[in-house]
Amino acid sequence: MNKQKRENKKKIDVVKWGKSLFSRFFGFEEGIDITNDVEVLKRRNIVIKNIILLSNIFYFFLMLIVSIVSTNRNDQIFNWVVTAATFPLTFVINYFLSTLIHKGKSEEGELAKQQIAMYFASVYLFISATLFYLKVHNVVGLETFAYLLFFYVITVISLYQAKRALLNGSLILFSILTIVHFFVTYNSPQIINNGGEQMKLMLVDIGLRSIIFIIYVVVLYAIVSIGEYMHHERVFELQKRRLVETDFHSFSTDLINSVLASPKSLFNQRKAYQVHDISIFLGQVSGYNDKELEELKEFSLVHLRTDEIKDSESDEIKGDFNILKQKSELAAIISRRIQLAQKVEDIARAQTEGILSDQMAKDLNRLDEPLESQIILLADLYITMRAVETYKRPLNHAIVMKIFEEEFDIFFSRNLFQRFMAYHNDFAKIYNNFN
Repeated sequence: MNKQKRENKKKIDVVKWGKSLFSRFFGFEEGIDITNDVEVLKRRNIVIKNIILLSNIFYFFLMLIVSIVSTNRNDQIFNWVVTAATFPLTFVINYFLSTLIHKGKSEEGELAKQQIAMYFASVYLFISATLFYLKVHNVVGLETFAYLLFFYVITVISLYQAKRALLNGSLILFSILTIVHFFVTYNSPQIINNGGEQMKLMLVDIGLRSIIFIIYVVVLYAIVSIGEYMHHERVFELQKRRLVETDFHSFSTDLINSVLASPKSLFNQRKAYQVHDISIFLGQVSGYNDKELEELKEFSLVHLRTDEIKDSESDEIKGDFNILKQKSELAAIISRRIQLAQKVEDIARAQTEGILSDQMAKDLNRLDEPLESQIILLADLYITMRAVETYKRPLNHAIVMKIFEEEFDIFFSRNLFQRFMAYHNDFAKIYNNFN
């Protein structure tokens, strides 16, 4: 079993390595910013350069085979000369393209340089396919194969995903093919002079070849048009996303900073755990299940986790949207918890100073708090009224319960408030026994 797992893991590693290697040499979006036209064209030039290198190596081996099987003495010598020249030419062309693509680090004129590299690669593909066809079209069994290279060339050019380059390349290649049809594939002047059935067959064959090429180009043009449109849409969506991410980063940073700038009194650890204990008991008597109690526990103590949202301006966080998103979500929850603590302080201060009017109560109650928040608000308010604060003296349980019954019921739902009043002695024990 372990042996099979190791073999499967080895296969997976080989597949991953293969995909990584392919992406490195032939991945059109490997390591680039697709919103940067220069980077996109440069990467496409690199991929096409690698394809040309493979094509040239293939031409070399094919010419080697042709040279070996040649029987005519003169042809054999010429074939060997061409074969010998093809091998170094492969690397010369590759070196020249590499130099053209990578030369210079200045951005000035970079797009023009990459466009020159694109057209040089296209012209070289035309010339190499034409020369190869001229060389082997008379070799039995190779004419059809050599002719298909013209379709291969225009397919490679379509990989640039540029309609204008494809259209210009197609017109040039069609002109080359027309000349090749009439003067290489067929000796048209002689056939036309002879006339008859042979001339008709020639014209039909050339016509069919031309029609097939045109249809193929139309299909390629449609594919390139779709690809170009999809690329532009992706770029547009990515730019919009980056803009949103920038705005989100600014908003998140402001939110986090506002949370961190809150008064330190709202982050009192001892009081937070007192609120936690009373909230959990109130949740239990209110019928909360285990999951709801766990959520209540986390929310009651969440404002003690401010260390987790610090360093929002670091380069690591700026570069990772998911980390910033997580910190922002936590900051939003902490902000809600701090708002509850601030609301408790406002209510307690207003009651102590005797300014808790109906209008003020309505203003403080303008947000419809969910039950979870009301439980924490109630627990926090009870503890605040019992404890000593900078603006009030501590009150005993009986006085606090009288204040709750006369003034604070407006801030809570009827059922929750009645449950609190029913178990008020238990809350007093929790408060008095807290260490």
